[in-house]
Amino acid sequence: MVKLSQGLYLLKRVNWVMVETSHPGNFGASVRALKNMGCSPPILVDPTRNGIINSKEAYDRAAGASECLQKVRVISLDEAIGNSNRVIAFTSRNRSNSLPVLSLEESLNMIFATLTDNETTEISLVFGGETNGLKNADILRCTSICHLEADNVYPSLNLSHAIQVVSFCLRSKLRSKNFATGLGTSLPGLKLGQQYQSNSAELVSQKKITALETKILSIADKLYFRSPERPGKIAERLRKILVTPEVSERDVRLLDAFFSEIINKL
Repeated sequence: MVKLSQGLYLLKRVNWVMVETSHPGNFGASVRALKNMGCSPPILVDPTRNGIINSKEAYDRAAGASECLQKVRVISLDEAIGNSNRVIAFTSRNRSNSLPVLSLEESLNMIFATLTDNETTEISLVFGGETNGLKNADILRCTSICHLEADNVYPSLNLSHAIQVVSFCLRSKLRSKNFATGLGTSLPGLKLGQQYQSNSAELVSQKKITALETKILSIADKLYFRSPERPGKIAERLRKILVTPEVSERDVRLLDAFFSEIINKL
């Protein structure tokens, strides 16, 4: 159990991932918001505007956090979330997939439970671009979805505002003496029987899940198991299975060894 005085250090193991960001003002304001809350600079994935990091508007909106702009990395989504044990997609739209959908409060409990597991666990929080939000393919790289509660008439928050809200709430929770860890407990946003893993030996990184997914799909291709008309359908369903909370490090090792043996026999 992490002491209250140590709680804010957990923020350093939270990755703030911005996918297909297009507005330099939103980007600069997000950088400022994260510095205000003591969080790490964001990671950019496929920004749709060239030179967004060094743009004048980004520097103007970042204000006193302008030095953080030079610490921003531009990498792929798989690289951004690779070392994370849990990945939360933030979206205001209902999605037709089977990922657990959590409230912000439930997501905060899950974040704390994961970060206090040991000193190496990580979390990634993924936000979509201003125009269309996250693509379904991006969401399927995540382990759960979070909806920020807003008025039904206009539920879509500005990108930098959403990041400000989440970072403030996370910081507040980590400072709270009454914060419930939720370790080993079921949450309302999860399907019956799903629980958060609280054993550090069981938490698995997304990098290992992606490697296993790639291995299984390579076998499917060798066996002509995937339909040429819809090659992505099996990949989508497989991903949904592998990112469920029940899949542990031990499970991934077993499956990896099993499918490696199949490859050797083919």
